Amino acid sequence: MKKLLLVLFMLPLYTMAQNKTYTVTVYNAVPSQCSGNHLKTADGSLIDTHALENGTLKWCAVSRDMLKDGYKYGDRIEILHVDPLIAGIYEIHDTTNKRFTRRIDILMPEKIKTGKWYDVKIKKR
Repeated sequence: MKKLLLVLFMLPLYTMAQNKTYTVTVYNAVPSQCSGNHLKTADGSLIDTHALENGTLKWCAVSRDMLKDGYKYGDRIEILHVDPLIAGIYEIHDTTNKRFTRRIDILMPEKIKTGKWYDVKIKKR
């Protein structure tokens, strides 16, 4: 009985977590968009600009609230969206500016300068 009550209590919380949406934006590995070394992420990884340009490097930054919610560096998330520019699996290596919440910044080659998508769903992989 206690287990049933616990499940019934936790179900709405689980459902809420599954229905969260995020704002997704684009960032580039350039000094004006990064703090410190623009080729080094918050977890200490170095950005391979050649892999980024040819599309084999798929990394992102997440807001601090997401890190508090259990996401961590090295986790992979799938962005579920109809736009093929952002849909796909990304590895978390960086953190957004502290002013942002529920935000994912996708690291993109410099030829893709801007982009913003609202109400985006994700799935932890």
